Formats: sequence, C-alpha cells, structure tokens
Amino acid sequence: MSATVPQLQGLAPPTPMPCERCGYSPPTARVEVAGRKVCVLCASQFVRDARPLRPLWPTLYIFAIGLLSPVAPPVLAALNWLRLGDARRARACLFLVVAGGVATVGQMVTVMEKLPPERQWPFSVAGLLVAFFSTVALAPRYAEHRHRGGPRANLLVPVGLTLVMTLGLMLGVLGYLVARGKVSPDALTKPGAFDSVSWMHRAPVHAPPHPAPPASNGRG
Repeated sequence: MSATVPQLQGLAPPTPMPCERCGYSPPTARVEVAGRKVCVLCASQFVRDARPLRPLWPTLYIFAIGLLSPVAPPVLAALNWLRLGDARRARACLFLVVAGGVATVGQMVTVMEKLPPERQWPFSVAGLLVAFFSTVALAPRYAEHRHRGGPRANLLVPVGLTLVMTLGLMLGVLGYLVARGKVSPDALTKPGAFDSVSWMHRAPVHAPPHPAPPASNGRG
C-alpha cells in the first residue's frame, strides 16, 4: 500500500544525524574525517586545526615595545593576525598603524622643539592607547595558541623592525625641522650634535670682552 500525497505532507522531516564532534544536528551533509562523521562546519575546523601552527609574538611583548615606538605594536599585531588566518583583524590594525605613526611623530617633534611637558604627554598617552588596542583582542587568541602548543616567535625580529621604523620616522622629522628652519644642516655635522636635543636651540656663545687696561697718566 503506497501513501498518498496528503499523508506524506503530514509527516515530519527526518532528523539529521548528530555531528560526532559538536553533538548538534545542523541540516548539512555529514563528512567522514578521521573515522568520525561530522558536519561541514566541524570538518572545516578539522582542516584548520590540522595546519601547522605558525609562531606568534607574545602579546605582552608587543604592548611593551610600544614604549620604543608606538607604530610597532599595530604592525606586529597585524602580522600575528595574518599568521592566525584572520585577515579582517589584520586590516583593522592598519588604522592603528596610522594612529601610532601620528603619536610617534608628535612625540619627536614636541621633544626636539623643546615644547612644555603639557604639549608632549598627550602623544605619549596616545602611544600607550595604540599599544593597548593593538593587543586587547589578540591576548585571548595568543593564549589559545600557546595552549594548543603553538611556538613563540623570535623576539629579535620585532626589535630590529622597531628600530628601523623609528629611525625612518626620525629622519623624516629631522627633514621637516630642517625645512622649517628649526635646525641648521651645519649643526647636524658637528661633533656631539646628537648628544642632547638642546643643540637645536643652542645659541652661539661669545666670550665676554676683556676689560680695557687702565689708562696710564705717565707718572712712574
């Protein structure tokens, strides 16, 4: 005896077989991975987990290196996100790179022009905020990475990268100050010119004139 169409329409659809990884029953096909029948989402997760873990720089180190250059933390954080396979987070770090560059240039200009401290500290605070926002979302992912046995990246690379970026920005700031007449190009070539930032506003020192000898009245 065959069922009629109205009878078939009243039957509930068959319940999908639960996934052997997550335990849920999403309406997707089952894929066999390592002898387990899992849903498509879990199968893709198996593929991601099977990839070799690339080394990451520690989150605390990325934050601390912001004291040397505020532009370094977002750059290193973007590289970490790329190694984690999250391109969206890496692109978001580009905005922080711009903010870190502004903070770095502001610090250099205010210090070299010997502006008062109240003109300098906003850029220092901005640099710390850039380092914080670069690492706050990365911290749990780095902890998960280490929990899975992921390696830590070599710390010499970010140090070299930070020095190169800082040197490049410093040369740009010096060029800006020379163009504005704040710094004389001749002063840059003198010995000890970079011993202190005071060379930028150092006035020429003239020896005091010697007192004239008393006039002789011809009496011995």
